[in-house]
Amino acid sequence: MTSNASNLSVVFVHLGAAKAKHLWLNIDRFTTLFPEIDLHLIIDQTSHLKNTKRMKCKVYFYDSHKSANTVVGLLAHDISFRDGFWTYSMERIAALADWHEKNKNKRVLHIESDILVLPNFPFKHVSKIDSMAWTNVGPGIDCAALLYSPSYLNTRDLALSILKSAQVNNKLTDMSALYKYRVEHADQVELLANGIENYEKLDLGGVFDSAAIGMWLLGQDPRNHYGWLKKHLFHSEAVVNPSLYTYSYDDKNQLRISKEGRSESLFNLHVHSKELRIFGRNWQDSLRSNIELSRDTNPRKLNKIKVGILLDLVIDFFFRNGLSLKKVWKMIFEVRNRKKL
Repeated sequence: MTSNASNLSVVFVHLGAAKAKHLWLNIDRFTTLFPEIDLHLIIDQTSHLKNTKRMKCKVYFYDSHKSANTVVGLLAHDISFRDGFWTYSMERIAALADWHEKNKNKRVLHIESDILVLPNFPFKHVSKIDSMAWTNVGPGIDCAALLYSPSYLNTRDLALSILKSAQVNNKLTDMSALYKYRVEHADQVELLANGIENYEKLDLGGVFDSAAIGMWLLGQDPRNHYGWLKKHLFHSEAVVNPSLYTYSYDDKNQLRISKEGRSESLFNLHVHSKELRIFGRNWQDSLRSNIELSRDTNPRKLNKIKVGILLDLVIDFFFRNGLSLKKVWKMIFEVRNRKKL
């Protein structure tokens, strides 16, 4: 598929040692669908190099020790939570600025590792935006699932602003930091439409999923529910209600959402569940199955235990807590209870 976005680079960022099996599948899928897009991957661990050797993308190695914008060591979040998830989430902006400094002639679109980009994604239109652009989730929360910057100066200013904010507020997250930046720099940031009801002044002919739609349609991360993959749950802070939409996938490979007589193309999905089938060769079949399921209310179909993930959680539990019977019983109770939520 051609994009005609010759000056646009798409960048995935994966910091830390997590294996992230979905990422490698996602890159393979992306390069198959969009072979003419200039694709880059930023990593900071040599352990990932064995995976990148077979990838059709350029690899950039990021060193936080050499970054002027690093937030490592500034945040008060629990560093044991998923091996530093909150720090890495914010640090990727610093990594992106580091990469952009070496590629100043490029416009950049950062895409999170669990974003399913659909065939009709408007790369050409995105590449013509002259301000930064991303999506909002809800009050006080913006999202870097899709983060576009037209120049290195924009990316540098964003990273510097986040660094200064983290120095003042060590409980900051990447989502609250992006929201804060947008409020303070309203003339420099546009919002991508994240729902039929939420068209902003930047109209690119469709809707971009920040979090809520993909989480509802494809399920939430099983690690959040003690191994249960749960679908049709609402994002508690999102302004978009995905249950009010009707979903369809047409012969032109377009996923469409409809509501009250209005229909719009959906350009991407946030695969919060990290389901590997969604990123594999048969991703269209998997997507269609989930669209069929969008009209189902059977809890047995919507709630499924992921044994491998549950096993990983159990191993991690014993590693952190030992053989505390009280905590073991609490975990068993939570696993059973999550099925009903």
